[in-house]
Amino acid sequence: MQPRREVNAQYEELVTVRRALHRMPELAFLEHRTQEYILTYLKALSPDVLVKIAGTGVKAIFYAKNAKGTVAFRADMDALPMQEETGLDCASEHDGVMHSCGHDSHMAMALITARLVAEHRETLKENVVFLFQPAEEINEGAKLLIEEGALESPRVDRIFAYHIF
Repeated sequence: MQPRREVNAQYEELVTVRRALHRMPELAFLEHRTQEYILTYLKALSPDVLVKIAGTGVKAIFYAKNAKGTVAFRADMDALPMQEETGLDCASEHDGVMHSCGHDSHMAMALITARLVAEHRETLKENVVFLFQPAEEINEGAKLLIEEGALESPRVDRIFAYHIF
């Protein structure tokens, strides 16, 4: 399948994952249900390493044979203390907390990217690390990820963060 078609074929899964995550917003360092969702999703993809990090964060690694480097993808996890009033069927199930900054979309995109990486692991030229960062909204999660070695073992050469408008 052509790469663009293969990515587009993930659309329905992306929507499903994003809506599931949108329903369960959690504030900084309280992303326990979100962490479990991410761990369960990734476990089904059989990464070489899957660990909790930075309290409520997640790190997954897919190793390449004869890796020429390591690339990482980072998605933020936390929500904001705001009441959702959209009335959507996927609206927040937590009173006074919502994903109003797109972190649900960031996580969904990272999970679908992980699915595609898992499906093509035999062709990987570089190791691929997925980092799910808690507490982005209070500027504490990234520091804790780094302190706990998120960018080491394997050493990350390049990192990309998901963001939407």
